Amino acid sequence: MQFDTIVAIATPVGMGSVGIVRLSGENALKIGQILCPNITIKEARHVYLSLIIHPKTQQVIDEACVIYFKGPHSYTGEDCVEIQTHGSYFILQKVLAVCVECGARLALPGEFTRQAFLNGKIELTQAESIGDLIHADSEKSHAVALSHVQGKLYTYINTCRDQLCRIFEQIEGSIDFPDEVDGINREAVIQMLDQNCEQLQKMITFQDIGETVKRGINCVIVGKPNVGKSALFNQLVGKERAIVTDIAGTTRDYLTESFQLGGMIVNLYDTAGIRETADYIEHLGIKKITDLLKNADCIFWVIDSNQALSKEDYAIFEKIKSESLCVLLANKADLTCHVDMKAIQYPKQWQKLEISAKTAAGIDQVKQFLYDQFIQQVERIDLALLCNVRQLNCIQVALTAMQQMKNGLRTGVEDDIISVDLKQAILKLGEVTGAEFTEETLDRIFSRFCVGK
Repeated sequence: MQFDTIVAIATPVGMGSVGIVRLSGENALKIGQILCPNITIKEARHVYLSLIIHPKTQQVIDEACVIYFKGPHSYTGEDCVEIQTHGSYFILQKVLAVCVECGARLALPGEFTRQAFLNGKIELTQAESIGDLIHADSEKSHAVALSHVQGKLYTYINTCRDQLCRIFEQIEGSIDFPDEVDGINREAVIQMLDQNCEQLQKMITFQDIGETVKRGINCVIVGKPNVGKSALFNQLVGKERAIVTDIAGTTRDYLTESFQLGGMIVNLYDTAGIRETADYIEHLGIKKITDLLKNADCIFWVIDSNQALSKEDYAIFEKIKSESLCVLLANKADLTCHVDMKAIQYPKQWQKLEISAKTAAGIDQVKQFLYDQFIQQVERIDLALLCNVRQLNCIQVALTAMQQMKNGLRTGVEDDIISVDLKQAILKLGEVTGAEFTEETLDRIFSRFCVGK
């Protein structure tokens, strides 16, 4: 662990009304005082208005609000000083450079939060979720990150780990001091393991839901040219984002736009019409659709109900017929229907809706479908159970160890052998909460953070 003083710009790059330079470490107050020679910074959590002056040239850099946070009552647990200047990036860089000249070191990505974890201000699950909270772009992703920042995931995992630790202590005690410490009650331990395994299994089961909440619902619109894909796209996103004309092949590449639905992000992709074409640019756009379909949570296949199905329609059907979640959208429902829907032997799990992208008829039904398929299930679960990939990998190993331990208890395996799986479960759950960690693990976690956080 390093004990030097670190510094970074804590606000985003760009013009703004206010910008913040953050110092943390044993010399934070000393450096802050050097920059503010006209005042005496002594009272913690007090806002001082001061000129920021270059100590060598005596040049006035800016007039700023300066706040001193005395450790351990600060974000990092160390002495911290925040210098709140005007939001000019030039000013922020100038203040940052002077802090470095005075002995501070430029902070690494996420280093302030890393110090907060190492100093016991927050748990590892909370630290990881701070980054998620910063990047949350929907109500549901915000709720997941906030629940973790508030320590709900930590409480779940740590409660389980504490119970396992008590069992381990009893096993070790009964082995070392059999006359003084009773052996474990195997039936009671099995019951405890059953309850905790069920909770951990839920976390693993919810993995896909957690990913969807974080990145959004990916919906791809496909169809032959000029069936109304772009008009549908505009209706769903609520603005004229795609060009709509009667000319086939207007969309050469795919367009993407996101909109909020029920507290979640929907990522919508308007693709080039799939058809045989001599146009090289249009051909490249069609080629990209294959990659989009691989990552799609839902596919909207648009057909023109005012025309009989063509070879192009059936060619698209061949490309997507194996997809499990697809909605057949019969567009132009405001006109006479000339499509024999029975001719399309689409899978039973598919949905079929009649819409008019021109008049917006049926658009609410499309949104209701997305709500029923994706958002409703999120509303039924405890968002605190949604974990990231690192946490889930640890939980999976811990769950396997606990299940092996249950089998050993039921089949009469000796306590010292049982304790091997028990130690593995305790270790892996500790990696989730931060009770067990390596520098390599911390490097991987905090390298994803922005500098200044």
